[in-house]
This record gives sequence, C-alpha cells and structure tokens, in this order.
Amino acid sequence: MGGTVLIVEDQLTLAKNIARFFSARGFISESAATASEAARRLREIPIDLVLLDVNLPDCNGFEFLRAVRPFYPRLRTVAMSGHATKEDERLARELGVKKILIKPFPLYELEELIRRQRPPAEPCSCADSTHV
Repeated sequence: MGGTVLIVEDQLTLAKNIARFFSARGFISESAATASEAARRLREIPIDLVLLDVNLPDCNGFEFLRAVRPFYPRLRTVAMSGHATKEDERLARELGVKKILIKPFPLYELEELIRRQRPPAEPCSCADSTHV
C-alpha cells in the first residue's frame, strides 16, 4: 500500500491504534482531532487518504468533507462513526464516500476497504492551496 493518511478522530486512543495499523502497512500517518486541524493539515502536506470521523467536536465530518471536496475532488475518504443513519449513508454517497465504518470495527475491514479503493494518479497536494 503506502502513502500518507490523515486520521481525523477526536478519540486519542483510537487515533493512535489506527496510526499504528497504517504505519505497519507502510503508510505515513498524520492525525487531527478536529475539522479545523484537519483543514490545516490538508493545506500543509500531500494526503493520499483521509479516515474521517463523522462526529467531530467542532464540525460534522460530512460538513467538513463538503467544504474541502471542491478543492480536493480526488481525495479518497473513508468515514467512520459510532452509529450511522440512513441520512449519513446518503450524505456519504453524495460526497463520494463508499462506506461508513461503524466503530468499533475490526482493522482488517479497514484494510480491505482501502485495498478496494483505487489510488489517485497523484496525491492531493494541498500545500499550495489557500482554501479550506
């Protein structure tokens, strides 16, 4: 696999466990506990994949994705939530998210989901963007 993954999760223990999982598979892991921190990370470094919690302290994950999607249309995103409603599933599809992982989830499920997603031709280089 490989690349850079941005883990947007406010539960520190979960974020660390996911980061270890990605590191063991050759990814560079970056973390953000809030949507505003995630937006800053997107501007600073090229990101290949975002693992996005739907319920963040400062913003709904789908609102965050709706705000950044126009600037990073090929940004691969996997959503995760403690529970997902039909409306969450609809919003996810509308924003290009193929699946919402329900926490707690087995890490092999995350791995299979990532393998099925085709990587973009190049990472979403966000360092030169003034948006988000």
